[in-house]
Amino acid sequence: LPDAPSGDGCFWIDVTDPTPEEMSSLARVFGIHPLTVEDIMTDEDGRDKFESFLDYTFMVYRTIDYDDNAQSTYEFNRGPEGIATASFSIVLKQSCILTFHRARELDHLANVLGRLQDLAPPSMAGGLQGVCLPVVTPAYIAYALIDDITDTLGPEMRGVELEVDAVDELVLILSPNEQADMLQRIGTVRRKILAIWRLLQGKPEVIRANADLAGAAAAGGESEGPVTAGEIAHYLSDVYDHLVSLVGSSSHCDMVLSRAHSNYLARISLELGEATVETNVFASRWTVIGAILVPLNVITGLWGMNVMVPGQDREDLRDFFLILAGCIGFIAIVIIWARFKKIF
Repeated sequence: LPDAPSGDGCFWIDVTDPTPEEMSSLARVFGIHPLTVEDIMTDEDGRDKFESFLDYTFMVYRTIDYDDNAQSTYEFNRGPEGIATASFSIVLKQSCILTFHRARELDHLANVLGRLQDLAPPSMAGGLQGVCLPVVTPAYIAYALIDDITDTLGPEMRGVELEVDAVDELVLILSPNEQADMLQRIGTVRRKILAIWRLLQGKPEVIRANADLAGAAAAGGESEGPVTAGEIAHYLSDVYDHLVSLVGSSSHCDMVLSRAHSNYLARISLELGEATVETNVFASRWTVIGAILVPLNVITGLWGMNVMVPGQDREDLRDFFLILAGCIGFIAIVIIWARFKKIF
């Protein structure tokens, strides 16, 4: 840590996957409540929360875990297309900030350190290993972490929006042979939307409570560092607007996807109806053909038996042509009836 006079600056401790012994030692040193320790050590992916204690505030702000081995705790969201989440716990005290997380592949720490370095004026020199860090408050570090975590949700939401737009367009123009995987695509996008929606739940309340805390600090005259408490409250309001926009986008995508799903099912129903009509027409035509051939087979079978039949003793072909004319007349009557019934 940079050398600084007493009362200036703060320190930040980040703990990755703490053991129960390590967590017990940190709780004893920093006066962390057992309920907070329980929330930090739990393996379940709970909800975002904001709790205020006597000498510190505690926040849980879930983020996306991009580790290849990470797996979502929700059964519906598992698989290569799922979104794995990780809890990011923040203990905010007057002179320090402690962060806890189990995921190791998180870029938030490096991003926030880069943002802090950008705040340093050109005249500052020194620091740890030549890195210039300004004097900031723990509240600003907490805001920077929250803002960086919120920014990671934007690309995921934009990817979902593009996929939803593609599904909404393709469901109406693809041929039946090309729609084999459409239902699977709709289900995959819907699982992503549900995962993002669950990830967003509780975050606006955390931001609102944090903004109220920063506003109270600004009203009390706390304004040390390059960023004052009032400015932090304004920054948190911007993060809150971003979250509201993400929640609205997720609701809009779910509505569009529901409409696309309904359109897909309606199109499938129409195609099934058309196939049923074609089958009925085909069966009706074969029924007419059967109605013609069966009586003709009966007539020709009767006159073809190896017994005495009418007209057998005649030398001319009168009876043959009479039978033939009767068969032709019967066929004509059946065809006229079928045309009248619009079967042919």
